[in-house]
Amino acid sequence: MGFIWTLVELLSISASVFALGLVAAVVFATYRRKCSHSCHAEAAPIFEDPNSLKPVNCPHILDPAEKYISLIIPAYNEEHRLPGALDETLNYLKERAGKDKSFSYENEPLSGSSLEDPKVGKLISRLLIVVSLQHLSWFICALLACPLVGSEGSIPSWALAGMGLMVVWLKTAFMLEAQGMGLETTVAVVIVDDGSVDGTKKVAFDFVKRYTVENVRVVLLGRNHGKGEAIRKGMLHSRGELLLMLDADGATKVTDLEKLENQIHAVAIKERKFGDSSATDLNLRISDVPIAAFGSRAHLEEKALSTRKWYRNFLMKGFHLVVLLAAGPGIRDTQCGFKMFTRAAARKLFMNIRLKRWCFDVELVYLCKLFRIPMIEISVNWSEIPGSKVNLLSIPNMLWELALMSVGYRTGIWTIHS
Repeated sequence: MGFIWTLVELLSISASVFALGLVAAVVFATYRRKCSHSCHAEAAPIFEDPNSLKPVNCPHILDPAEKYISLIIPAYNEEHRLPGALDETLNYLKERAGKDKSFSYENEPLSGSSLEDPKVGKLISRLLIVVSLQHLSWFICALLACPLVGSEGSIPSWALAGMGLMVVWLKTAFMLEAQGMGLETTVAVVIVDDGSVDGTKKVAFDFVKRYTVENVRVVLLGRNHGKGEAIRKGMLHSRGELLLMLDADGATKVTDLEKLENQIHAVAIKERKFGDSSATDLNLRISDVPIAAFGSRAHLEEKALSTRKWYRNFLMKGFHLVVLLAAGPGIRDTQCGFKMFTRAAARKLFMNIRLKRWCFDVELVYLCKLFRIPMIEISVNWSEIPGSKVNLLSIPNMLWELALMSVGYRTGIWTIHS
């Protein structure tokens, strides 16, 4: 009997020491992430044009928007799934641009054309402008040297021909100038390579070469930090008024971005008319009204339970319960990788987010509530794609991050920067 009591005492002491050690570890890790910038990779990303091998200016979320929509795609060892998702995305953007002239996207340049090289187009345009201006000066001198109006009161044919030639030359020159500089577009794609060790980087840069660095850009994180950090980095260095995050596997149909986009515009109109004073100015752009739209697979839950592997169902149910306790109600499906934010919302959220991996979505919901950012949950078309990186080993990491978030915000160790 004494042996049993001794064993119970040892187990109790061991459990107490383990619990105290775990609490100390959580508090220590939480304190280390006190500053949102100190827990992330803060080296400024460099966008490189693979055609010219020259660095491209890196935008920041604090800068004014230059595009209408930016699509952020995190990728970690996705050399096989990324090409299909990118092809689907870029083809959709082209089709939409063909239907909606205000939604422009530059088509892939024709192979073999001597004008597809920006340097060539720019050089030819410069020469045409110089020649046009030279001929224009000669034309003006000729007009001053001889009378412009003929004996019958009409403008001579040589003068009309000269004017027409000037117009054609200058129009051609400026068209080539536009091609050399890159056409102004309203959409941009940002691929964030989260330290991939396969051919993901090569695949991404192949798309940059095909569609130019103005339309597709790649952010290299160097080593693996986690999906949350990859999304954060892409958001902080995007140019859109609306910022969409989507997974590299193409599980959600990219066409559903219109659902999120339309709902954001609808909420923005309501906020401007009936919301707080910061959103009542009708001259504000959509990027100035903080709104978050969450794609949701909640309507597919019953079907998913019958087709998914048992451990993924167990993980999903348990995770939903923990999320409810950590972030509260409001969003049924926090983990869908299809979310859209206005630039104002992204600025607040991603300059404060601290979690790097699976649970950053939950932190986004928590921060939306803290900032009183309107959240919309919208059903999207989703299908499970083989190759998911979620497994049983993901559970401890998820619980760890949720513990850090709960302790960090509820104790005030993590401060919010508005």
